Amino acid sequence: MYSFVSKTYVHTTTEWLSGCPDAIYLSSIWAEKGSCGHGTEVLGELTRLCDKFDVSISASVTSFDENISEEKLLKWYLKNGFQLDSTYEGESFEMPEVNYIPLSRQL
Repeated sequence: MYSFVSKTYVHTTTEWLSGCPDAIYLSSIWAEKGSCGHGTEVLGELTRLCDKFDVSISASVTSFDENISEEKLLKWYLKNGFQLDSTYEGESFEMPEVNYIPLSRQL
């Protein structure tokens, strides 16, 4: 498990997916001060690194902040290049999964 804190106080936690040397799971990403673009900046850097090293990202859309709904968080991930997992069926009790596919695999 790897943790990262940026200069803008955005915290991320990632881990390699078992048996997948080219995929990570984004366990958490949160900013000490929300709605300032810092989380977007850090997520952008993470996706740039994944593009560079051909690594995909998976994440559960789970809000740890009462001010951000899962719906808003899902829209944020989608706006930042993630795709809704094709196995998600929209059940109300199930948190959607999102995936980021590196550019080299999108062609």
